[in-house]
Amino acid sequence: MNLVLLFATSLLVQSAAESGEVYLKAKRIHREALTIDAHVDIPFDFASEKVDPGKRDQRQVNLPKMIDGGMDAAFFNVYVAQTERTSQAYALAKKQAQIKFDAIHRMSESMYPNEIQLAYSSSDVSRIHEAGRLVAMIGIENGFIVGRDITLVERYYRLGARYMGLAHGGHNDLADSSTPLSRFGDTAEEHGGLSDLGRQVV
Repeated sequence: MNLVLLFATSLLVQSAAESGEVYLKAKRIHREALTIDAHVDIPFDFASEKVDPGKRDQRQVNLPKMIDGGMDAAFFNVYVAQTERTSQAYALAKKQAQIKFDAIHRMSESMYPNEIQLAYSSSDVSRIHEAGRLVAMIGIENGFIVGRDITLVERYYRLGARYMGLAHGGHNDLADSSTPLSRFGDTAEEHGGLSDLGRQVV
């Protein structure tokens, strides 16, 4: 009985030692790797007194949590929900997209430039990271903000967008969605994938 207990205790000690080694190895890898969150949703009042990215709050991602968790970079997303495809809706979507672009720039250029900077290229990411700052990048979730105006792709690129999901919930003028919305009259398939405009965007 004592021999069994001693053997079991020995296994536990060995397991704990190995767990400790695994933990330390994982921590070293994490420290040496450039850790990126590829999708951070932001509200329309982001980078304001109400939603201050430099303060710890209930949101999943803010600058203090990025530092604590060892997250080096994040794509902050410009997302505008799908609505009807009218000229008025497109104008509003463009305006709402600009609000989020402005918020990301405000965070990195005027609120917290010593903590986080906006990257426009992979070399920017390396440079900012090596300088000891967090890296902000911009992604677009839902090509609805392009509407039917392909020139907006270049505009959003100049503002820092570096990836774009063409569709989200509901079909738009660029592509079919995997989740069509009946309230907007979506059928199972509208374009057969990409529309002609969507191909130009790509």
